[in-house]
Amino acid sequence: MDVWESSETSFPALEKLVIKDYEQLEEIPSCFAEIATLRLIKVINCSESVRNSARSIKDDVENTQGYDRLQVHIPKNY
Repeated sequence: MDVWESSETSFPALEKLVIKDYEQLEEIPSCFAEIATLRLIKVINCSESVRNSARSIKDDVENTQGYDRLQVHIPKNY
């Protein structure tokens, strides 16, 4: 799977998203910013575009909700 198609209703109670060793994935769907229960995105050994999409989701959450409820962890070794 290179492209992940999803909506905020696909994972209504998701709290943590961990993506590991998935170089083929192009990005995390931006709709993950709409999942109110999501608190953590962790990206390990994935493409730069996936890392950037995780950061973008965090920025979207901060800009739309006015506070930082979402953490993004991207280990430096990856």
